[in-house]
Amino acid sequence: MKQKKEEKNIVSEPSVQYVPQTEVAVLRKKLHDKINCIDDAKLLANCLSMLSSSMPCLFSDEEFNIEIEESEKSGFVTNEEAKRIFAKWL
Repeated sequence: MKQKKEEKNIVSEPSVQYVPQTEVAVLRKKLHDKINCIDDAKLLANCLSMLSSSMPCLFSDEEFNIEIEESEKSGFVTNEEAKRIFAKWL
């Protein structure tokens, strides 16, 4: 009888595996609903282009630090302005 009790605890697939799929399904539905509300052809083309392309900028840590330094030297925005602009993603 003890052996049957142990067999009940055996799971063939980890249940954690299904949690991300649920999140993916929710995100797909939200994306689908949002895209279906867009009537602007140019905006839809931009969305498709962004979804079809790979990451536009891939840097090593060293290259990224150089990019940051050059960006800061350009003086287009201050660190505070950048934080304010990108606050919704941070």
